[in-house]
Amino acid sequence: MPCKDTTANLRLRIDEEEKVIDYEFSKLSCSKPIGAGEIFKSYCLDRKINEIYDLTLDELFKISNADNEEDKFLLYLEWEAVRACIALYQGRIEWDENDRYKIASILHENECVSISMAAAPLTEMPRVMPCSIK
Repeated sequence: MPCKDTTANLRLRIDEEEKVIDYEFSKLSCSKPIGAGEIFKSYCLDRKINEIYDLTLDELFKISNADNEEDKFLLYLEWEAVRACIALYQGRIEWDENDRYKIASILHENECVSISMAAAPLTEMPRVMPCSIK
């Protein structure tokens, strides 16, 4: 991560069958995408939200062929945010005490549901490295 701004926004769009149409996971301040590219998003598109919620992190790492710690960390952030959004939308009680994620809005629009969620920064972050060091 090139800066300390890690507050994020996730906008998840699902159809009437609760299949993912699209999602955007980005920094709240500058809208820069967060995640490991299109890997997890490609997996999620046109899948039911329960199937996505049930995907374990280990299964995701195998699907994505993530081989370095940075890719795994970014996949984790994206995976957890999408799962949190699904859980809060569905009212899953195991997420009730997780103060990191908050639903901002749920809109029904043009035969889909758009869920916006705010994600607070992790309490403990990896050391920030300037992009120039890579």
